Amino acid sequence: TQKACRSSALANELQSVGVQALIRSDLDVKVNPTALILNGVDLIKPMKASQLAAAIHIAQIGYSLDLAVERIFSTEFAAGLVNGKTTAAQQHPLTSVMSYLGHADAIAIEQRAAVLLKNNGVLPLQHSSGRLAVISDATLSNTCANIANALGRTLQTPSTCSTNKKVPLPNTTLFSNLPVEGGGAQRTTTFTAHVHGPYVVTLTTLGNTRLTMDGGTIINSQGLAEFNVQRTALVGLSAGSTHTFTVTWKGAPPKVVITQEQAAIDAAVRSTAGANVAIVVAYDLSREGMDRSSLDLPGAQNAIISAVAARVPTIVLLVTDGAVSMPWLGQVAGVMEMWNPTGSVQLDRINAHYVQAWRNLLVGAVNPSGRLPVTFPVSFAQSPASDAAFWPGVHTNVDLDQAPFRGVGIGMSWFRQAGWPVLFPFGFGLSYTQYQLTGGSVFNSGGNVQVSVGVRDTGGVSGIEPVQIYASWPSSLGEPRQLLVGFGAVAFSKADAQNRTVRHLSITLSPDALSVFTGTAMHVVHGTYCLAASTYEGDPRGLTSGPITLSPGAGTSSVVIAGSQSLTSGICAG
Repeated sequence: TQKACRSSALANELQSVGVQALIRSDLDVKVNPTALILNGVDLIKPMKASQLAAAIHIAQIGYSLDLAVERIFSTEFAAGLVNGKTTAAQQHPLTSVMSYLGHADAIAIEQRAAVLLKNNGVLPLQHSSGRLAVISDATLSNTCANIANALGRTLQTPSTCSTNKKVPLPNTTLFSNLPVEGGGAQRTTTFTAHVHGPYVVTLTTLGNTRLTMDGGTIINSQGLAEFNVQRTALVGLSAGSTHTFTVTWKGAPPKVVITQEQAAIDAAVRSTAGANVAIVVAYDLSREGMDRSSLDLPGAQNAIISAVAARVPTIVLLVTDGAVSMPWLGQVAGVMEMWNPTGSVQLDRINAHYVQAWRNLLVGAVNPSGRLPVTFPVSFAQSPASDAAFWPGVHTNVDLDQAPFRGVGIGMSWFRQAGWPVLFPFGFGLSYTQYQLTGGSVFNSGGNVQVSVGVRDTGGVSGIEPVQIYASWPSSLGEPRQLLVGFGAVAFSKADAQNRTVRHLSITLSPDALSVFTGTAMHVVHGTYCLAASTYEGDPRGLTSGPITLSPGAGTSSVVIAGSQSLTSGICAG
């Protein structure tokens, strides 16, 4: 990014296609500010005027500063941000072609990125699927309405939207107006439940805060956020029961409120009356600048999903930024991860642009082909997020070298070392069809290792199948087994699928992909390796090369395999 920041080609290219807006650096970019200003960057975060003092004698700097100021003010005026006006922002003057292409690309990316995690035959939706009930939190009210309307029009079937609005309680605030406490403080209060059922406790905090109920911790925020964040806990209380809440904090004062959620759950269940399929849109609000304190969906979303799934076949659309726990997984008929593009409360407005992609995926106009880029744990307790010891360091800087299970293992390797089960492994994803790896080979190709894999669509439906290549290094190197070193994808037309055509995919593994750090540099080490081709990490239906010998080539940028090797059924041992 440093080279990109100080390259005039970036600014020139943006201007050439009609972008008339300011260009700014990311926070704390380590580049000479003079070089940035001279090459078209308008706003540097952060920067002091004194940093440019030594460059004032450069003739071009004055002109570049004038342009920067002009672009900053022009953009602010165009967006209605001057004189306190922050509404009715005008669209940046991109060309109509750029706007069209940007929208088309966003839809295509959303469709390719979505991951189908479970499907008991409920997807894709069809006209014969019957009446649909789309359900969401009130935070996603527009998203709920838009997807219900889109599905109803496409499938020519009744489709309704129901949002779960919170019902206010008397005396819902447990703690507020607390003082700033640099050395730490504690307060205790009691709360009596007026009705039986689930309650959501919401903590808003910036500092280090721990909240207990009847002596047990229900929320623990480590205080690494750069802004106020909300943490929630779902608890079940009996009518007339009294509970003791204690909040302990250091730094900024927290606020704690409690809401009763049974009414929202009942409303969600009522909305399924007469429906044949329910679609629950669930979300989280994690984003840059904050840590997650739990893998649970915020609020009462887990309880709502369980209650709805008990009444009608249910599909869960997850709009999350990563893994979440799924206590309801065995109850629901389908789960699709759509990802959270923003993590903020503006999610509802942004999702409106993706309704077309969601509709295409749900009705089968597009076959899901996304794969998980992270491992989904079974639970928070069986994940590295469960213990602060996994994230040692100072303030917001983490030193993973000091974490448990020391070594180079990350992701799935970390879970294997800990002996933790996983909900969905790295690379996992389903489709509306089935695929079979039919065989292949591993051979030398111009200083690289080439892997050729045959793939057949056995389900008769067109789609795209990603193939992943995993490597296991010689045991003496201490590298984790089964690390992703390459991948590719095969596209099948409807005719290919119906004819059960085998298509061949060639994936190149460069020396960089097979190199390890041995104390001085990254390089390929001579020894016995194993390569596996699969559709996800640890796929038992995958193919393996068995033991093969790799060596560094004559040059520093080549790798040699001892002859060619066929891929056969199996996985790398170890």
